[in-house]
Amino acid sequence: MSKTTFCSIAIIATASLTGCALDVEKEFATAVVTSALETPKKQTAGREIAEGLSEDCNLSAEDAAAEAADRPSVGLYPSGCAAKVAEGADMHVEFDGCTGIFGRVELYGGLDAALEVTGECLLRAEIVDSGDLTANGRELIYEATADIEVLDGARDVAWNAHWIGTTRRGREIEQRSELQVLVDHPTSCLAIDGTAEGHIGEYDYGIDIETLAICPDACPSAGFVDAHWQGRWRDRRITVEFDGSNVAQVVGWSGREFEVEMVCGAAEE
Repeated sequence: MSKTTFCSIAIIATASLTGCALDVEKEFATAVVTSALETPKKQTAGREIAEGLSEDCNLSAEDAAAEAADRPSVGLYPSGCAAKVAEGADMHVEFDGCTGIFGRVELYGGLDAALEVTGECLLRAEIVDSGDLTANGRELIYEATADIEVLDGARDVAWNAHWIGTTRRGREIEQRSELQVLVDHPTSCLAIDGTAEGHIGEYDYGIDIETLAICPDACPSAGFVDAHWQGRWRDRRITVEFDGSNVAQVVGWSGREFEVEMVCGAAEE
């Protein structure tokens, strides 16, 4: 879910408007890397459901909601900051100061998910904010659909999301994303492919994610991200490669190659 790019894209916006060219390029790269690392948090509600399902792929929507509500949350800090409750085929997630691995985006308020069985081993979750969801004290309007296929030892999630928020400088930020997420059930590790696009004020951006492999509290073991920014003066594009180390390899729009260091463990409480 959007614990994610909300803060990271704001960094890009600031970097694109101020500073020398090389500093802007490095800031852009750092924001893209941060966004990629926090990508799993984009699907928080969907993952809460997908990871909470048992191996029995023929559960009713009511049983699926109950099992998802009972399973502890993964990748949210501090422990216990997200409270889940099921009522029939619906599940509610309430955030109380939850952050991700960087602690840069703090969530309060709730999300509601309505579950529906759509076929054998297939479940759909329609997710909306509860009307009081905030990120860093600013209203976050959120909606998403997660189509979940229960596989042997894994969950295959087709994720479509749309959210609207406000940057610290008061600019509207809006994003739509389409992601295919394979969740390993025992480890909560993810394999992610997909795209995201949006705007901050009059500036448009897009992110393509290819085979991003990431486990809780670990740096990505593989994957590529291609990001472009359409600014007032010119388009800018960078590519980022992850290799399992604590540095991401970047090729900037200037053609120079450099590294961005990552801190991939939990945020300090």
